[in-house]
Amino acid sequence: MSSDSNQEFFEKYEKVRKEYSENPNSEKVASEYLKMLWSLALKQDDEQVLKDTADKASTVYQKHSESEKVATAYLRILHNLAKQQDDEQVLKAIADKASTVYQKHSELVEVATVYLWILYDLASKQYDEQGLKYIADKASTVYEKHSELERVSVSYLGILWRLSSKLDNEKSLKNIAD
Repeated sequence: MSSDSNQEFFEKYEKVRKEYSENPNSEKVASEYLKMLWSLALKQDDEQVLKDTADKASTVYQKHSESEKVATAYLRILHNLAKQQDDEQVLKAIADKASTVYQKHSELVEVATVYLWILYDLASKQYDEQGLKYIADKASTVYEKHSELERVSVSYLGILWRLSSKLDNEKSLKNIAD
């Protein structure tokens, strides 16, 4: 990205951030602010800066947790944070936050899909069978609700594949295959 387009982005970000600070009760403004935070998160590779962005998004989500747009943008930011993580406990905490959002907005396909992506990220760092079962159970619940949707099915299959690649117990592998 050129420095001019970077500067334009940060000017727009600052304008939206200021508008949100002046109108924190506006769902529309909150949604726009979270979209900007998500765009910002996509540009970040520093883990602490990304965590700070996710914390800002969390504050906005807490205030506007009923908003579908806010929930979706918040989950996308959590997904960006999850992709950067190597620590299993941090990933589990992110997945728990995502689970709370999913529980509130489980009917939304985008929320279900991004939640499964976060579970996939957690599965990539999980090695104990109990943890793998936890992830499989969470993913299964999402799949059962949205099994007719291809992108949910593909995400679910990705998690099952990831889990099966880490197991050597025949019974556990058969459960995943079923």
